[in-house]
Amino acid sequence: MNVFLANLDFKATKNFNISLNGTYTKATAEMDTPHFVIPSVNFIDKDQDIHGFAPPKFYITYISSDGGKTLDYAGFDDYSDLDYSILNLTLNVNFDINEHWGIYGVFNLTDFNDDEEYVYGDLDGTFYSANIGIQYKF
Repeated sequence: MNVFLANLDFKATKNFNISLNGTYTKATAEMDTPHFVIPSVNFIDKDQDIHGFAPPKFYITYISSDGGKTLDYAGFDDYSDLDYSILNLTLNVNFDINEHWGIYGVFNLTDFNDDEEYVYGDLDGTFYSANIGIQYKF
């Protein structure tokens, strides 16, 4: 994973300030197909009576393509691929009306780019938000 961060802060006047913050994240990862072997085990029939006692009721479920010798993880390596980037930009604007009162505005942009579709499909998307408000400084 790589992250790049930049910040610009500009004080235009004594009462007016603008700042721009940005981050860019690039992440990639993947796994190879695992190979597990199931040991040879003698299972008791779930309805078999063992000296007057019922056997414990537990079940093992797995998928096998070779008669039960190994677990089948076909395609696992494809589903584990991870390749995405995130761009996040934030613009802050502050104006001090006087010593205690001020107004501000914040705009945020987040862009998520999924370069490798897996399990849930393509997860690309962009999110915007904007806030404005009045502030009081103590």
